[in-house]
Amino acid sequence: MARLERDAFPELGAMGLREIKPADVLAMIRKVEARSALDVSRRLKQHVSLNRAGFVGGSNS
Repeated sequence: MARLERDAFPELGAMGLREIKPADVLAMIRKVEARSALDVSRRLKQHVSLNRAGFVGGSNS
């Protein structure tokens, strides 16, 4: 959760799930990579991508 609070929420937190585009996720990941935190960037990408797909593309039941 700390990883999301530090890196994802400041970049994507104000956006609705349906508003987040791949370019938004990529911009967030690039900022993390600029810190040379490559493992963190990989984990963030997986976490954000999977959760976005689950919420946006998942069933509404």
